[in-house]
Amino acid sequence: MPMKGRFPIRRTLQYLSQGNVVFKDSVKVMTVNYNTHGELGEGARKFVFFNIPQIQYKNPWVQIMMFKNMTPSPFLRFYLVYFLEFSIPLSDTNIRRQWHQEPVTRPFL
Repeated sequence: MPMKGRFPIRRTLQYLSQGNVVFKDSVKVMTVNYNTHGELGEGARKFVFFNIPQIQYKNPWVQIMMFKNMTPSPFLRFYLVYFLEFSIPLSDTNIRRQWHQEPVTRPFL
């Protein structure tokens, strides 16, 4: 694949395999709700641009859907087996904390 486009490094196998987010088999769908404009959704836009390709590569069984400009505040929603779901609010300040620093205290089913 030629190195063309915005940040072509995101499509390399080395970059995709560096992702460290691996979901359990009980996670079936992940939705990302964010806005394409405004200061509140800046962290979510960066998360979608840089981290979603890595998450898709590491979790091929998870369906990932993006919803743009539908809610005032960005959030992630996970749908698990047995009709369970939970949401994680996103902002520029708490994305790094949510994904990289906090250990998972309650394992998925």
